[in-house]
Amino acid sequence: MIKLALAITIHLLPGDWNGIHPGIKYVDNGFYAAAFYNSEEKLSLAVGREFDLNNHWTIEVGLATGYSGAKAVPTLRVKRDKLFIAPAYDVTAKAAGLVVGVEF
Repeated sequence: MIKLALAITIHLLPGDWNGIHPGIKYVDNGFYAAAFYNSEEKLSLAVGREFDLNNHWTIEVGLATGYSGAKAVPTLRVKRDKLFIAPAYDVTAKAAGLVVGVEF
């Protein structure tokens, strides 16, 4: 299934981050491939797997391009319905934090 998506995020991390993330995602049998506008205002390509924990909770694990830390960085999101939380790391400031968002 192909889905158009829009995520709106708040970064609990020092710095000036993009909080509007339009994208497109293809999902099949729990696997996904996606393209989206990331927090660093660059195009990211991502692949990964979604694991349904129950009716409302999902964990996404994958790899994404387009970030300054490496050519491909690991990704993790814990989702409940449209809300999600993800760890974040700024390689320049050497600071860890969280990203909290909603995805439509």
